[in-house]
Amino acid sequence: MNYLRENNVTVYTIYKVMYYSGARLSEAIYLIRNIEEFRRNRLPEKDFKSIGYIDLDEAVRINVHWSRGYKRCDFLWLPKDLFEELVKTMIDRRNVSKYAERHSLLKPKYVRKLHYQILEDLIEDVSLREFMQNRYEKLRVGDTNYSKLVLRADKTYVGKILPRLKSYLS
Repeated sequence: MNYLRENNVTVYTIYKVMYYSGARLSEAIYLIRNIEEFRRNRLPEKDFKSIGYIDLDEAVRINVHWSRGYKRCDFLWLPKDLFEELVKTMIDRRNVSKYAERHSLLKPKYVRKLHYQILEDLIEDVSLREFMQNRYEKLRVGDTNYSKLVLRADKTYVGKILPRLKSYLS
């Protein structure tokens, strides 16, 4: 991360989005490419269907609702300051992967895996972990009751996950 901060701000920002949210590379790039659309709509806490963001004080939940084939991304959680500093950037995921490879950096897919390992340390509830990483194929039908799961994820992200992620990155 130190190398990226000093040498490639765009890739650094993408890695930070992936680190804090557990997003796939393509989802992080989609978020950054469409950041203005997400920032335009500040939503109430219990709005789970509209595209936009929910202010959780020091963090935000972003209602993404993006599908690409069988993979979908409904929600991402980020620190509020990172969300506010994102700037629309047009970059291709292959360029990010090639940059990481050329400079012997951690592959983007492993940033997502690192996020999941941190979730494993903090959250016993497997359904909540899977939900927060948009892994819907592993959820049971009863787990897809969004309202309760989303609100639990909000509280867990702000109370447990974000402080730990910040401590590791500092």
